[in-house]
Amino acid sequence: DKLLSVLDQDRMDILETLVRVTMIETEMILLDGISALRMWEHLARVQLANIISPGQLFSPFEIPEDW
Repeated sequence: DKLLSVLDQDRMDILETLVRVTMIETEMILLDGISALRMWEHLARVQLANIISPGQLFSPFEIPEDW
């Protein structure tokens, strides 16, 4: 459990850094950043809901062309 919690914290730190650096580099305002993250979360949840076998959890994330 301790190892998993450390790994989860490390992954969250990486995600936080990616989001922060992206927002700074693109000069995105906070509201736009939150909106983009919410759209990404919705897309991820829809794709995860359509999974029918455990192997699909490791499939690449599909981002539509018009997204």
